[in-house]
Amino acid sequence: MSRFALLFAAFGLVTGVIPARAAAEEKPERLVKVGRQRIVGTPVMSTAPRGIHVWLEDGWYCVGAVTALPVGSKQKLRRTFSVAVRSTKKIDEASFDGWKKQSGGSDGIVATVQVGPDPKIMKFKTEGEVMVSNATAEGEPVQIYLGPLGKTGGPIVRIGRF
Repeated sequence: MSRFALLFAAFGLVTGVIPARAAAEEKPERLVKVGRQRIVGTPVMSTAPRGIHVWLEDGWYCVGAVTALPVGSKQKLRRTFSVAVRSTKKIDEASFDGWKKQSGGSDGIVATVQVGPDPKIMKFKTEGEVMVSNATAEGEPVQIYLGPLGKTGGPIVRIGRF
């Protein structure tokens, strides 16, 4: 290593210039691959941000669409959400609660739902890894949140036994 590089590194350590720059460039963690155990538990839907929420409850994968409209608002205020779910194994059971399955075979679901102030929750069981993608509201991409703490997920999220 040259003397100039050593001097620059020492200057950075003394003044804190390098760590401050690195901290300014940090982005919030976006989960793209997560173990099933990290998403166990229901999020608090009354305070949940707008988007698609995914969690595991009693062996069921749950996918909830949240509009973040004020509670008690008129039913005319509705948003259309859409999401795609794919499993590496067969989806054994499914409960749609207002969701409409648009397509998908025995190992996938592409569904849409009209959501007002109250969230709509779709549930399904599978033993395989799950991939959640194409989350939209009114045709625009929305955030995918994971687990009871609402960790931010990427545009495509893989959930399995990692």
